[in-house]
Amino acid sequence: MAVVYIAAELCCKLNLRLTVVTLKILEKRMLNSIKSGSLAVVVLLVAGQPLLAQVPAKINIGLVDRDKVVTNYPKAQQAAEELKRQEEKVHKLIEESNKQYEESKAAHKPPAELEGLQRRLQNQIDEEVRRVQAKAQGLEGQLESDIDTAIKAEAATRKVDAVFMKQAVLMGGTDITEGVVKRLAPASANANTSTSTASTASASKTQTK
Repeated sequence: MAVVYIAAELCCKLNLRLTVVTLKILEKRMLNSIKSGSLAVVVLLVAGQPLLAQVPAKINIGLVDRDKVVTNYPKAQQAAEELKRQEEKVHKLIEESNKQYEESKAAHKPPAELEGLQRRLQNQIDEEVRRVQAKAQGLEGQLESDIDTAIKAEAATRKVDAVFMKQAVLMGGTDITEGVVKRLAPASANANTSTSTASTASASKTQTK
């Protein structure tokens, strides 16, 4: 269930029916979702078959500290920072909308014009919030995919039959957390290199023009 808040300042000044997703909570929810992830059940790696279909004489259990994986994954931290920037952008839009409406009100604009301005400002803010929500969902999906892929690869290398969240296991099992963290490090480095290369290319085109 999405957590929302009422922008009190806007409700007083703009009288807008404005409910905006709290982006800080959205950011936290995204990271928490990634941390809990699909491992809340189990990652099965027995030749692609359900565990009950092939019960080996001995089942090797792998453990992953997903909190540690996320904390040490640079792309996850970058995603959180990106959401924070988007949050600031939404707040700035709210402030600018406030100012624009107050100026029109102080100029004694007709009620119909003020009402039209109110609708336009509301639509602009709603559109921006939807855009940020979509971006957050995209980042969450990408991070979950990256982490799950790294877990499955490490489990296969360590010949682990099933992987559980470390916090859910009282004792036993093989901790593969460090291996997962190491697998994610090259992915972050490649992503940063691609971003840097794209930025350099863009700057070169601008200079050429």
